[in-house]
Amino acid sequence: MWKKKAKYYITLYIMGYVFSLFATGVPSLIYLVPVKGIAVIIMVASGSALYRVIEEKENYLLVCLKSLKNILFSLLILLILFFMYSVLLKFGIDITPFIGIP
Repeated sequence: MWKKKAKYYITLYIMGYVFSLFATGVPSLIYLVPVKGIAVIIMVASGSALYRVIEEKENYLLVCLKSLKNILFSLLILLILFFMYSVLLKFGIDITPFIGIP
């Protein structure tokens, strides 16, 4: 089961990574870091939902209700990243390349 889910998670992570590269551009090589917050959020929020709809053939409404937990978790990750960004920016540390949002 994990191998089937991993196919969706990896695909969505790559899509999120490419999306963040298009959004931020590549002003320096640090922006090519392989771990980006927005890619992880896209992967977590929609990976299992796509798996449930495509592989397990579940009802769309039921999948939306089950995915609400993942969406809330993703929003929590996003809030933590923005909080870390604002705190670290006060100390002169820029983590924009790791978040993946301009």
